[in-house]
Amino acid sequence: MRLRRGTIVVLLGLCVPYSAGAQNWQWAVSERLTSERVIGLLALPEIVAPECAPSESGRASLYANPSTSTAPLGAIERAPDGECRILVRRAAAKSEEQLPTDESSYETPAAIVYQRMGPWFRIALQHGSSWVRRDKPNDFLPYPQLFRNRLAYIREGWDARLWNTPEGGVPTSLPAKWKSYAAQNVPITYLGFRRVAGELWIRVRLENESCGEPLEGVKPVEGWIRAYRPTGETSAWFYSRGC
Repeated sequence: MRLRRGTIVVLLGLCVPYSAGAQNWQWAVSERLTSERVIGLLALPEIVAPECAPSESGRASLYANPSTSTAPLGAIERAPDGECRILVRRAAAKSEEQLPTDESSYETPAAIVYQRMGPWFRIALQHGSSWVRRDKPNDFLPYPQLFRNRLAYIREGWDARLWNTPEGGVPTSLPAKWKSYAAQNVPITYLGFRRVAGELWIRVRLENESCGEPLEGVKPVEGWIRAYRPTGETSAWFYSRGC
């Protein structure tokens, strides 16, 4: 489903019981399971603490719109089986489904954000999205700034193009050996971002080593990449558990 800019829509999909054979939504960004542009991750410390430690209250309400003027559609809470999963529970049904998440750090699942309006965040569900309120700004980890101090990479299937400036134009010509690595995740160091004419760009340095594994025959090189691919998926992501 495509949304026009500024449209506020929520679809709280039909919940079905979780089973061992079901799709695992624990790394939804990494596994390309999202349906819209991801603008960041949202920590849920009252549901799951760092390294999957237990929390205290363990529940957050979901709304159809960024407002508490109507009753919640449901809530998200930690799975009762001890697994590091977050479940969506509808207010009017005794059913559940796994919330799409991705790890913000080691064994720390976070909600996936499609849109932000002040303290409100529209987060991904398996089908559609819903709004949740967060009053602590630091709970939001915006893309691509969340790459800072994380082990980031350009995702496999990269078109092997870098730009000297984020205005586009003619891309930098990369050596053929660098292009040969485009079919795999390419390690990068995040150097900054810029928004130009409504388009988000990321400044990166391509690295020729990651976790002790070298990329033979290439040297580090800096440049800009578009933050999103034509499909809408993020051009880069990160390893939440490091090396």
